[in-house]
Amino acid sequence: MNSHKNSIEILQDLIRIDTQNPPGNELVAAKYIEKYCDQLGLSSRIYTYDGNRGNIIVRIGPQTDKNLVIIGHLDVVKASKEDWKHDPFAATIVDGMMYGRGTLDMKYFIATSLELMAHLVQIEKSLTRGVTFVFTADEEKGSSFGMKRLLSEEGIREELSNKIVLNEG
Repeated sequence: MNSHKNSIEILQDLIRIDTQNPPGNELVAAKYIEKYCDQLGLSSRIYTYDGNRGNIIVRIGPQTDKNLVIIGHLDVVKASKEDWKHDPFAATIVDGMMYGRGTLDMKYFIATSLELMAHLVQIEKSLTRGVTFVFTADEEKGSSFGMKRLLSEEGIREELSNKIVLNEG
């Protein structure tokens, strides 16, 4: 797929989705990822909690016990517009720098992961192990709707256990 968005465009889209926690509203970001995956021909699954909290899992390549797991969170901490020189949800680029809540924690990682998905789709048939992308809600406030809740879903804990995991930090 040569017409996919690059990670800068994806990052701008993600920053413009207000996922301040509380209240979170990560489901909107999960649906953005779902639509992106649909355009790539990838299936994904959203796990929804309390109406507006959402986690999403995307799998690429053969599913083996040696899959790589890439984890990121969709929520951001609160941002007061008066404390920012540029609107924290406008994803403004000034002098080559992007300003926005989540630019560093951690929507950049998700944007890069989505661009990686687009590249992996092109070589999927040659992969000897899969990559599982897990994007969660509520990392900033205790993960009650995020990873903690996702691991209580049937089969998820087993799927993600004993794998090589990449995450922030």
